[in-house]
Amino acid sequence: HTTGGGSKSDTHAYIIGGHTSSAPWYGDAIQKYSFASGTQNGSTVGLTSTYEGAYRAGFSDGSYAYTTGQYTVAGGVEYNTKTIERFNTSTEAAIEDHGDLSLAVSAPGFHSSQTHGYTAGGEGIPGGSAWFGHIDKFAFSSNVTAAGHGTLAPSRGVTGSYNTETTGYVSGGRTSNGGATNEIDKFSFTSNTTTTNCGTLSTHRAYMCGGGTGVDFGYSIGGTPHGGGAGSVDVMEKQQFSNDTTIQNIGTLTAGCLCPAINQI
Repeated sequence: HTTGGGSKSDTHAYIIGGHTSSAPWYGDAIQKYSFASGTQNGSTVGLTSTYEGAYRAGFSDGSYAYTTGQYTVAGGVEYNTKTIERFNTSTEAAIEDHGDLSLAVSAPGFHSSQTHGYTAGGEGIPGGSAWFGHIDKFAFSSNVTAAGHGTLAPSRGVTGSYNTETTGYVSGGRTSNGGATNEIDKFSFTSNTTTTNCGTLSTHRAYMCGGGTGVDFGYSIGGTPHGGGAGSVDVMEKQQFSNDTTIQNIGTLTAGCLCPAINQI
C-alpha cells in the first residue's frame, strides 16, 4: 500500500489503508511491521478501517493507533472524511470510532503530543483544487469533535510532518496554486496561533516519503519536485530542533520515492 496512515507501538509500525495495486484501488486493511525483525514483509492485523481510503493521517499515544483525514470513493463519488478511528496496539481486538475532525480533509500534516493529535492543512476538495490552512486538535483521552488550533500558512497538503514534545513542524507540500513549496513552518501545541516560518528545504517538493521525528532532529525524505505526483527525488534532509533554522542534507535514498505509507518513528 501507499499513502496509508502510519502509526506505531513500541514494537511495531502500522500501515492503515492506502492506495492498492488493483481495483478498487483503495484499501481498508491494517498491516504491521516488526521493528526487531527489520524485514520488508509485514503481517495483516485482523482489523479493517471503516473506509477504503488513502492519504490518511496517523497518530499514536503509546497505547492506541489513530487514523483520520482520508480520501475515498463510494458509488463513483470522490469525497474526504473527518472520522477519527483508533485501535489498541496491545490487543488489536477492535477498531473504534473516536469522534471527528472539525472539517473533512485528506492528506493533512499530522503530529502527536503526549495528550493530543493534530492535523495541519490538507486537501479540501478531492482532485487537488483547494488546500486548507486549518489546524485541528483532538484529545486522545476523549471521544469528542476536534477543535480549531490555529492556521497553517501558506495553505497546503501532502507535506512532511514531524514534531517535538511541544511543537509541530510542516515541511514542503503542495499549495493552492498547484505548485510545491520548500517552506518549513512550525506551531506550538500549547497556543492557538498562525504557524511561523523556520527554514527552507533545498528544493521545492511535496508528496514526501514522510517526516521522521528523532530526539534532536526532524527529517524530510524524498517526494516530488512538482505540485502533482509526477517524478520523484531522492534527497534526505534533517532539521535541528535546538536551532531549527538549520537544515542539513544527510545523503540520498537508493532511489527516488514519493507517497508511501507515512509514519513518524
